Amino acid sequence: MFNITLGRYLPGHSLVHRLDPRTKVTLTLLYLVALTGARTAPAYIILTVWPLATAALAGLSPAKMLRGLGGFMGFMLFMIGAAALTTPGTPLWAAGPLTVSREGLLTGVLWAARIVLFLAGSSLLTYTTTPIRLMEGLAAMLAPLRRLGLNPGDLALMLALALRFLPLMSEEAERITQAQVSRGACWEEGGPAQKARLLPALVVPLFRRAAERAEHLTVALMSRCYGDGKRTGLSPLRLEAADFIFLALALATVFVFLGW
Repeated sequence: MFNITLGRYLPGHSLVHRLDPRTKVTLTLLYLVALTGARTAPAYIILTVWPLATAALAGLSPAKMLRGLGGFMGFMLFMIGAAALTTPGTPLWAAGPLTVSREGLLTGVLWAARIVLFLAGSSLLTYTTTPIRLMEGLAAMLAPLRRLGLNPGDLALMLALALRFLPLMSEEAERITQAQVSRGACWEEGGPAQKARLLPALVVPLFRRAAERAEHLTVALMSRCYGDGKRTGLSPLRLEAADFIFLALALATVFVFLGW
């Protein structure tokens, strides 16, 4: 029910796993730029092949990636419905004050497709990068912010923890739901109104568990004297030939999209 894998790391020894984390973060950002500039059907086909080919190189199955997007399906359906009902155009269906337009439906499907593709591309970053390496890469990329008085290590830690908390909260929500089902709650039956009445029984313990996890994490960081002095990494970041090849291919693809 709450199958969200964004933020989860899947161990491996593939070429994609061995790439520098700065390279993978840059590739994800370039993929977002390409998605923003895509306007034609061939462009979306290439943008679909991009994460699928990368997943194949990383040894990940497309089915696993699609299952990880199931938790966002409700939001995407809501986006399609909202765009179809609020965008003026050729009416396809009408009931009283509600009218579904063809242009609105196409707009909603387009934005939903962009979200699916970006989530798939972003998932590859977390699937193939450990939280520690991701934090080190983000800290190195944010290093220029030190001139503004900001601590890039703290910013990188917040970003890495935010990504990591998504699958943790998904697993926690699944455990709470299963516990409630064992006590007689019914999540699979009934309409939206009945499920809305069950939400407080899920949200309250979920927020409590999130607060407890945050408190435990704070204690763990303080006990390790996090923030006192300059942090070092076990393995220094180093760009290899494969990093430059991937970056060159991604930049070439983005330039093609911007001129398509």
